[in-house]
Amino acid sequence: MEFIIDCQGFSRSLNKFTFKEVAIVACHQDTAPLVYLFEPPYFWSKLLSKYKSSNAWLSFNYHGLSWAQGDIPYEDLNAILCSVLQNASKIYVKVLEKKDVCKKIYVCGLQCSKYQDMDE
Repeated sequence: MEFIIDCQGFSRSLNKFTFKEVAIVACHQDTAPLVYLFEPPYFWSKLLSKYKSSNAWLSFNYHGLSWAQGDIPYEDLNAILCSVLQNASKIYVKVLEKKDVCKKIYVCGLQCSKYQDMDE
């Protein structure tokens, strides 16, 4: 089974990406996309100033999501992705940067080679 995944998020210390919104849709199936909005991993006040500045720009000028939004605990991210993508033969992502971000999370043994840029 093939999937398309898109994610929006924020940057934080140690060049880590914080997933905020993840959307997943199965290819070749007439199903609605699954959309998850995750709580922040910690409070905004814990972010360094440089990340607050760049993340505020993302909120106001790019994706419109706020750091504080979310209704799913951040620590459930891998379990959810593992559950949804467990039968994935291939996972498509929109841009190279998101491919690299998605590769950084280890989901149920999914091999990095399964991630493919949609433009390839």
